[in-house]
Amino acid sequence: MKRKTAFIVEIVKIIINCAIVPLYFIKFFCDEAVLPGYNENGEQIIGRFYYYYSIFDKFNREGIAYLLWCAIAIIIASITLSILRMTVKESKALKIASHIVFGVAIILFFVLLFIAGNIRYGY
Repeated sequence: MKRKTAFIVEIVKIIINCAIVPLYFIKFFCDEAVLPGYNENGEQIIGRFYYYYSIFDKFNREGIAYLLWCAIAIIIASITLSILRMTVKESKALKIASHIVFGVAIILFFVLLFIAGNIRYGY
């Protein structure tokens, strides 16, 4: 029973890790730029423009995309350790390493999400 529970936990960790990777590339940050302009009659108007960004877009624009690639490498390491944990019999060191790397991957995702959310652009 204990082995079956550990197997299910590792499967859930793999699914969560695989779900996190696309979240780095989905554009869910939205910025609105309100800019003055003129129409074809020469009257002053205000233009509203919407820009959509992903975590990758924001980090790449700021020149810190290496943080994102490091996070993805940690996710790959977490998936690898989870697969090893399912194939290798009882190994306490592997179990601890798998849990720690998974925790680091999740915490790093939320930290990078927070950092990307605080990057503001002036238009």
